[in-house]
Amino acid sequence: MRKQFNASRPQLRFCRIASKAAAHALVAAVLLSFPPRSSAQTLTRIDFPNALQTVPTGINAAGDIVGEYLDSNLVGHGFLLRRGLYTTIEVPGALSTSVTGINSAGDIVGGYVDETGSHGYLLRNGTVTNVDVPGAQFTIPTGINSAGLIVGQYTDADGTHGFAYDHGTFTTIEAPGSDRLTVVSGIDSRGRIVGSYFSEALVHGFVLDKGEYTVIDYPGATSTNLYAINPAGQIVGGAYSNGVFTSFLLEKGTYTSIVVPFGTQTAATGINPSGAIVGSYVDPEQTAGVESALRGFLLRF
Repeated sequence: MRKQFNASRPQLRFCRIASKAAAHALVAAVLLSFPPRSSAQTLTRIDFPNALQTVPTGINAAGDIVGEYLDSNLVGHGFLLRRGLYTTIEVPGALSTSVTGINSAGDIVGGYVDETGSHGYLLRNGTVTNVDVPGAQFTIPTGINSAGLIVGQYTDADGTHGFAYDHGTFTTIEAPGSDRLTVVSGIDSRGRIVGSYFSEALVHGFVLDKGEYTVIDYPGATSTNLYAINPAGQIVGGAYSNGVFTSFLLEKGTYTSIVVPFGTQTAATGINPSGAIVGSYVDPEQTAGVESALRGFLLRF
């Protein structure tokens, strides 16, 4: 089942970029092991009706799932899946809309494109509010926690930077040692932030907690990306090594690979407080209209 959601007109709020303390501690991560999880697993497909592609991006404590889908005209839309009902999320006047995160209150964040360019937004109680870093060429919120703190990234003339947006104030997030590229992907209810940064031809994952950065490097990988974290400290992410992409769950120092058995190129992108994981995979049997048909999944342990 599905229904159309038409949000009210965006309200543009002008915000300032707040300064951030320059010094942060940098903590190196240790190499970790890979034993399998012993608990039972339930894997469910997520496929927006009649969509060419479906990509879940986040899940909240109630099990509400958000993401993006591509229609038959190759136009992107956001969606909310709640108790089996699909709802399309579209910013009025947008050429395309994406949804990247949802919190326990049902507040949704994402991005949209209109005739003026690319913008970030917050959808709360049916009202859309723009979330655009002043002076940025591109802003995309990627997560929101239960306190309403929004995180994401923006691009300007100096590169790509992370940000936190707290009730009208933007704070730039720049990982120490970053070569003008810091990406922020998620935040939990405790305010811990995850993301990745580029430095000396490698991509490293990081956790930012109370001003302290912890570097996370998947063993042997040239690129480690962290996408989401829950209050228990469980993290989902992905890593490249020798051209091979591995999706993983990082829990108490242990990596567990996440693989959808009926697809390829599994990518886990969201995790809720109960440890339920959402993401996408390539469906080898469905390629009509697109080069690679992405389908969604929900994994419960």
